[in-house]
Amino acid sequence: MAVTFTAIAQQHLVGRNARIVYEPSVFNGTGSEVRRNLVLAVDQATRDQLTDIEDQMQLGPTRCSVVKPETIRVKVDTDSIRLLDANHLQINIPEKWVHANVDARLEIRGIWKTATNCGISVCCTDIRFCTDEQSSPFK
Repeated sequence: MAVTFTAIAQQHLVGRNARIVYEPSVFNGTGSEVRRNLVLAVDQATRDQLTDIEDQMQLGPTRCSVVKPETIRVKVDTDSIRLLDANHLQINIPEKWVHANVDARLEIRGIWKTATNCGISVCCTDIRFCTDEQSSPFK
């Protein structure tokens, strides 16, 4: 499937008090991929900002939105992402990402199109892990 990409003037936004829903992954991946999907539970204001950007791009009826009912799906490049701890100090990639409370810097880089779909390319360039606590299902 051929994909075309059109770069745009980069736009940035920060999702505060987000939560990582799943480990970064690739559908049918081998585990060695550097560019992975990252699903973040974010507030309504962040979802609205991304929806507004998608609307401004006039993607039409084949739009494949990064915005889901309570989450967003973005890309993360594990070789170039900057990771910080709660004290704003750089850290290495953690073994476990899921359920972490984070602030995430998002960069809208362009528009991708295939024969049947199109959407905006959103990459998470920086993540600040706000706490070391893991979410308990019993809270």
